[in-house]
Amino acid sequence: MTLAQAHVPRVLIADDEAPARARLRDLLDDPSRAKPDTVMPPYGRHRLLDDREIERLIDFLHALP
Repeated sequence: MTLAQAHVPRVLIADDEAPARARLRDLLDDPSRAKPDTVMPPYGRHRLLDDREIERLIDFLHALP
């Protein structure tokens, strides 16, 4: 595992990008579904980010080394 991977949530590390993107979208939309006691805000459910912004964020996160 590289140093960068050590600091990236496991949801972002996958052999197949499609499931990782779907899981990340679900996490950004409403993280309380995966972890009810999270303090992470539900960016999609509370409309803090629209669909296009969430997709751009996912693209950015997948572009990280």
